Amino acid sequence: MPSPSAQRSFSFGLFELDVARGELRKQGRVIKLQDQPFQVLDVLVRRPGEVVTREELQQAVWPADTFVEFDQGLNTAIKKIRLALGDSAENPRFVETIPRKGYRFIAPIERIATDEIGPNRIRSPVLAALLVGIPAVAGAGVWALRPKHTDETAPVPLPFTSYPGAEVSPSFSPDGNYVTFAWRDEAQHASNFDIFVKPITGRGDPVRLTHGPAHNFSPVWSPDGRFIAFLRRLSPIRSAVFIARPIGGMEQKVAEKHAEATEHWAGPQLSWSPDSKWLILPDKDKVNSPSALYRLSMARARGNW
Repeated sequence: MPSPSAQRSFSFGLFELDVARGELRKQGRVIKLQDQPFQVLDVLVRRPGEVVTREELQQAVWPADTFVEFDQGLNTAIKKIRLALGDSAENPRFVETIPRKGYRFIAPIERIATDEIGPNRIRSPVLAALLVGIPAVAGAGVWALRPKHTDETAPVPLPFTSYPGAEVSPSFSPDGNYVTFAWRDEAQHASNFDIFVKPITGRGDPVRLTHGPAHNFSPVWSPDGRFIAFLRRLSPIRSAVFIARPIGGMEQKVAEKHAEATEHWAGPQLSWSPDSKWLILPDKDKVNSPSALYRLSMARARGNW
């Protein structure tokens, strides 16, 4: 068992935090992370599953004789950590915010002893013991004990957006070149979701399709690529179905429906027919009655455009 001082590298998910070298790596590639966010991440990963208070982080990272705006500095450091890890404050996989207390690292951590790491580090003690005994093992036995490299064929999710706030309800364009989604932009202090369109490749800000204080959610691209249908919360008991052009501009309300209290988090609520002439959506006769599926013709609405 290596001493705590030797445990200077930590592995979590696709990432490795090498404290000795001051590097954050993803699958061997160095991810840029400034010194202060790196130190905050180091403190958090050393105490996985524990709440690290803001005061503890201040004592560990911000020297007492420095004159800095600590709250702003810590908030900025956490945002940069999440950006580097492709993490989200609303749906965290690594760093969880504990309101009015601090932060907690929630991903499984593997501690690595750097004094035992060579160019090809050995993570498994069992595998290490087998490799030590290789000269005494017959060739057939060595082959049988070789680990299977299943990770080489496993799909790896890649971050597509890393905007401040929550991004939900994605829908591909028919040609696969764009994605529409609902985003609550915390950088603009937004409390509602709006609908955006972003290209799969290329850079630049996403195109914003909706504006105003209302919640907009569940965007779905029509199969012919001409329209995006979505829902807008009108009141606690009513929502409306809208369609809009993917490039932005004019939008059109095509129907109203009863609203569920949590429907904007409940996954896709709309579905187009393959010919783009109909929408299927859940609705009900009364507020307290069971939901059923309804078919909505798009012929008149599309004819107006």
